[in-house]
Amino acid sequence: ATVADPAASDKLARLERLRESYRAKLPQRCAAVDACWRSACREPDRAAHWRDLLRQVHSLAGSAGTFGLDALGRAAQALEQELGRLRVEGVAAAAEQRVLVDARLATLRDLVRQQTPPATGAFTAPQAGAPAWVSWRKR
Repeated sequence: ATVADPAASDKLARLERLRESYRAKLPQRCAAVDACWRSACREPDRAAHWRDLLRQVHSLAGSAGTFGLDALGRAAQALEQELGRLRVEGVAAAAEQRVLVDARLATLRDLVRQQTPPATGAFTAPQAGAPAWVSWRKR
């Protein structure tokens, strides 16, 4: 199907709306990760905090690539790995790892800020290696 094909154009438009919706929700998702991290640090022995935190980060790591946000996905994956190590070793016993997690969270927040939908409707070229439908993303 070509872009001139109405069905293909409709699919591209729907994909773009999904991508924009995903990007618009990134700040809230990042805030949820931060809140889970703070809860896990306050009560490191509470397994529910760790489950919530790891679920949030794992979901972000998996979904970001689907929407062409590979750097964000890689950052979330690195955070997930660091959290897994920290959970095994224990928050209280691993102050250096907490610093690493805080740094990875800062990276994640920066990447999320970069992906927050801007107010303009100008179109830009896709990132290298991004799926074809990403070429319609708004900046």
